[in-house]
Amino acid sequence: MNSRHFGSVIAFLIMVVTVDIFVELLPISNAQPWFNVQIIQEYLNLTEPARIIEGPQDTKAIYGEDVILFCRATGNPEPQITFLWNSREISPTTSDGNGIGLSGLIVRTMTKGNGLTLRAKLQMSNNGDNVTCRVFNQFGTDSAKARITVYDANEPPPKGLPKITENPTTTIGQVGDSTHLQCEVSATPSASVVWIKDNFFPIDLSDPRYRLIGSGSLVIESLLEEDSGVYECMARNIIGTTISNACHLNVRRIEFPPTIKEIPSQVFVSPGKGINLTCKASGFPLPMVWWAIAGSAPIVPPDSSKVGFLPSSPIHYYAERALTEPQPQQATLRLTDITDQLTYVCVAKNNLGIVRRNVSVIVKLYPQLTLQFYRILIPVVLA
Repeated sequence: MNSRHFGSVIAFLIMVVTVDIFVELLPISNAQPWFNVQIIQEYLNLTEPARIIEGPQDTKAIYGEDVILFCRATGNPEPQITFLWNSREISPTTSDGNGIGLSGLIVRTMTKGNGLTLRAKLQMSNNGDNVTCRVFNQFGTDSAKARITVYDANEPPPKGLPKITENPTTTIGQVGDSTHLQCEVSATPSASVVWIKDNFFPIDLSDPRYRLIGSGSLVIESLLEEDSGVYECMARNIIGTTISNACHLNVRRIEFPPTIKEIPSQVFVSPGKGINLTCKASGFPLPMVWWAIAGSAPIVPPDSSKVGFLPSSPIHYYAERALTEPQPQQATLRLTDITDQLTYVCVAKNNLGIVRRNVSVIVKLYPQLTLQFYRILIPVVLA
């Protein structure tokens, strides 16, 4: 607890004690406390001074390259976050770079709302500049500082500076699939890799949908439409920072009607036995699959003498009765004690269509091996 937060707590406690003494001096009939000590204690427990959980790091890069700095903070109430480039305050509403010799200086709020990203193109005049992240709320303040080093582009890059040996390329993916964004990095000492989406937003690798492979490539599982965007990988070690070329990831929702995978039209079973029927289907959106049984009911035609129809026999229509609950992509029907031959229907449906496949379960009587059969068979085998 820092001094400011401690002071706020002391002020609260003094208020509580003062009011408590005042209430004690009142007549019993009027001693109706207007406060609740438990609520005040809960409030004190919930408050948290502003604190930086990820500050900007010292950054070394070649003249003309971009620099990207992050600052995340926690606190309750939610802290205010600002960047200072040297002594000039920069925020998402005042990020123009004027007066500090920077071009394309932009600050953006992170998607989760608990931080800021600063991005700018370095000039030689920025060598030795300081970038400070400052956070504060009514219970405390915190700050973190980073130093900027600019390498001359006309000189050979320093030994060990991260080098992107394979840049990511434009990729097209489908919703629900996985994709692989290439980024191979060579560096000594080894470099840490951060992926940036849409120029400002770092990919949260704690999300199980994301993982790094190789020296810095990114795998995204279970693609969503909102994963579409521009991606870059940023490699950093103590020598410096390098950012890859940008690539586009386009995630499309390719829809197609359901298709039932190969399934037999007939299965045979002995009387009184059981069998499991499994039906699988593909499609997108993922189809729901269930088993049903087909029944029929007659439709009696209208009186032909009244409406001029030719006489005809009753017409039968088929009505399905579901036997299993709809399940995504696959359904299993478990049959036991089978005595009658019946036809079951596998049904697969999504918003683009519905398909059906019939499976007939046929009860087959196998011949019983009688004692007479064995009497005939044994001499033949022994011969």
